[in-house]
Amino acid sequence: MVFSSVGFPPRELLHLQIRNRAEQQDPDWHKRYAVRSGIEGTVCEFAHGHGMRRCC
Repeated sequence: MVFSSVGFPPRELLHLQIRNRAEQQDPDWHKRYAVRSGIEGTVCEFAHGHGMRRCC
């Protein structure tokens, strides 16, 4: 028999999530995230596409 449980995050975490989700609606946040996304894509391509995860 499998039992499931439901957990609720602490109130502080809930408020932090609500605040972060509201900030993500801001156009300035989208511009900053677009830059980060491009950088992370470049790093991922370098690490996985060229085998450079370990360069020593």
